[in-house]
Amino acid sequence: MGQGGRLISYGDLSGQTINIPALAFSVCGISITGVSVANWGGLPDHVRAGDIATSLKLVRTDTDLFDVAAEYDLAEVTQAVRHAERPGKAGTVLLIFGAKFGTMT
Repeated sequence: MGQGGRLISYGDLSGQTINIPALAFSVCGISITGVSVANWGGLPDHVRAGDIATSLKLVRTDTDLFDVAAEYDLAEVTQAVRHAERPGKAGTVLLIFGAKFGTMT
């Protein structure tokens, strides 16, 4: 992480300790903040909009960040939820939004 970097922790899905050298904070000006699903909805609209934009960018451009189990159209949300809740499911289930919202994943 570079000078003035910012680490944002989104919950604790891994259960792993975050290991960052203590000097990184003072010498490099790195900051760390956290957010969870429980408090994300209460953040200002512009912050949530930025989070969504960043998430969509990652989904579109950095697909190697996660394995995709399946993609479903928004009209198939029930099937997508069933798939996401399957025991032993591996990978991410994506909902694909159509023309009403622009083409978004």
